[in-house]
Amino acid sequence: MIVLSFDTTHALTSHLLAADAAAPHGDWTVPPALLLIQDHPLPGSGDVRQASLVDIPLPADQPLPRVLSEVTEALTTATIVRVLGVDISVLTVALAESSPGLRLIGVGVRYDDLDAAADGLRRIRRVDAVDVDGRTYEVTRRHGETTPAVMVDDHPVPHDVKATHAALAALLTAALAPGPRI
Repeated sequence: MIVLSFDTTHALTSHLLAADAAAPHGDWTVPPALLLIQDHPLPGSGDVRQASLVDIPLPADQPLPRVLSEVTEALTTATIVRVLGVDISVLTVALAESSPGLRLIGVGVRYDDLDAAADGLRRIRRVDAVDVDGRTYEVTRRHGETTPAVMVDDHPVPHDVKATHAALAALLTAALAPGPRI
């Protein structure tokens, strides 16, 4: 079991903010993306680790919960190569330990959504994530805002988490499980 340090959770949050910033703010047609947050030892620095983010495009024409569920299922089935337009081999290569000490510390998803506000529906960009310690992360930016809101929940209540967080937790569990990969 991994226990993430304070610095690592901050680095993870920084990468989620960067994932939000990577989507052009004026363009609300950016397809959703699966985010893998990994860390690895910094060469020659002893125990210091550096986080990195892998961004995998997801289809925009499918419901996000279905896509996450299908990708999770594909990870547990070594024969599925492509699901709903997602190349599972890209995901499995990213999950493979290609450098010594590489580890998956969280998964997330960036997507555009609608938010019910007092003045009607507003466009909103969301980045939802979970980490290996069970924390949930939310980065939200309403259309026209320059600064996103960030929420990290160290102790989420299972019946009170968003559907994306539950789907991401299942995907993270599947990604960390030992077993055959394509």
